[in-house]
Amino acid sequence: MAKDTKSIQLRKKAELLVQNQFKDIIIKDIDVEEVINELRTHQVELEMQNEELRETQIKLANSRSKYFDLYNLAPVGYFTLDKNGLIIDANLVGASLLNIEIHDLNKIAFIQFINLEDRNKFHQLWQRALKTEDKESSEIQMITNKGKLFYAHLESILTYDETENGLRIALFDISDRKNSEDKIQLSLIEKEVLIREIHHRVKNNLQIITSLLHLQEDTVNGDMAAVLREIEGRVKSMAIIHENLYQSPTFNDINFKLYIEKLLYDILYIYGIPKGTIKTNLNIQEIRLNLDTAIPIGLIINELITNIVKYAFTDFKGTITIKLKSCPNGIELIIADDGIGLPKNIDIENSETLGLQLVHNLINQIEGKLEIDINNGTEFKILFKQLKYKNRN
Repeated sequence: MAKDTKSIQLRKKAELLVQNQFKDIIIKDIDVEEVINELRTHQVELEMQNEELRETQIKLANSRSKYFDLYNLAPVGYFTLDKNGLIIDANLVGASLLNIEIHDLNKIAFIQFINLEDRNKFHQLWQRALKTEDKESSEIQMITNKGKLFYAHLESILTYDETENGLRIALFDISDRKNSEDKIQLSLIEKEVLIREIHHRVKNNLQIITSLLHLQEDTVNGDMAAVLREIEGRVKSMAIIHENLYQSPTFNDINFKLYIEKLLYDILYIYGIPKGTIKTNLNIQEIRLNLDTAIPIGLIINELITNIVKYAFTDFKGTITIKLKSCPNGIELIIADDGIGLPKNIDIENSETLGLQLVHNLINQIEGKLEIDINNGTEFKILFKQLKYKNRN
């Protein structure tokens, strides 16, 4: 502004000098020379300003060209929508994603390129953007101008220029990723069905073995029948494990509360215990065990309850107590009875009975600790931790 004022003043001064309109001033050569010098100086200043303007214009043109290239050639579709959801600007990649010429997108409703099932998701995204004024994102199935569907990750933010709360949108084609995810999901479903079927068949096969053992018991007498009955119980305890895994949604853990209740009922059934004679006292927390831990614990419970049923009570009268709970040092299992009790000189580590030998070996397998209390019946207290899954490759 100051330079413009100076130009005007110099011009007026020069005009007055030329026209000799200053009546009280005598024009001298020095006055003319002064004006000429000032005009030349100002001309140089103007030329420098013009050069600066030309350089600025070149820089702006270069910046605009770079912006145009970045905007149009970036691997992302960009769209600007007005407040009514009409497209007022788009880049070349965006038009390419929608398979339409860029000039044909002007004033076209963006939502017409969204699959009908996902249009409500787009409305919700817009509403969230209005409320939070932050960047919002969503995965939406788009449809091209030729009717081809593709999956897109959409990011948007409000814009406050002439569009009046419109949206600026960045669109990424994620069809390859979604297709890969779908294939992986399908593969997981197939494997889940296969694992479920494997556990179901293992359970069925073990049940067939227990049925054969049960039938074989009818053909023998005495000690042989008792041995077969014990083997039947052990196989049955493993069959229940696989039955629980078959019904479990995760296939890697078992609801042990349900398992113990089922196992106890089956043992009483195998040994023909009349209903209501042996009472049960169960205090079992909802604890889930993995397969590596569940099988040995299940066999331990089977052996101890079987011994109680066979030896602890006279006339099958008494109470079996089972407790399972989590504690700071792991998991505590208690199996007790109020029967005649074990001999005071019992040594479980060197026991002559197969059942107690098996209990000892299984406790070592799960790295557990055993305490036995033979006062007022017999109590087995086992402290153990969940075993980590062992890679079997």
